[in-house]
Amino acid sequence: IAVLSRVLSRSIGSRIMPSLSAANVSAKGDAGPSVTATECDRKRLDELLSEIGPEASADAIASLLQELEARLSTLKTSSISNDLKLIVREAHSIKGLAGTFGLMALSELAAWLEGNASGLDRDQYSAIVEHLQSGIQRTRTILGAPDALAA
Repeated sequence: IAVLSRVLSRSIGSRIMPSLSAANVSAKGDAGPSVTATECDRKRLDELLSEIGPEASADAIASLLQELEARLSTLKTSSISNDLKLIVREAHSIKGLAGTFGLMALSELAAWLEGNASGLDRDQYSAIVEHLQSGIQRTRTILGAPDALAA
């Protein structure tokens, strides 16, 4: 996150990042979250990338994907019964990273995990992590990046 923050702060100065919202995420019984946001707020993404310029955009996207993959890796190896605080922290970070780039469906899914992790069993947690992995794979497609999450 530090690299991504430096790239963005250097490029956009003191401009305030768009606020994040997870208001459209709701529990859906044992099935998990129901995410109602569009996959990507293309206007927000395009404005951010336009503001920081092509070179910084490439760096920011590379840093974003690296951070998302690292946090997903942590979630995959975390235990819902033993690592709740870590899971909540990683979900919070994914929510913010995704929201900053207008990746609203991914942001809302992470927000749902952040708010509901304490009530999940192991199978439910695994299903949510799989949904997050799929969301990050879709993020690569949205951003035009090669797929590095084939595992």
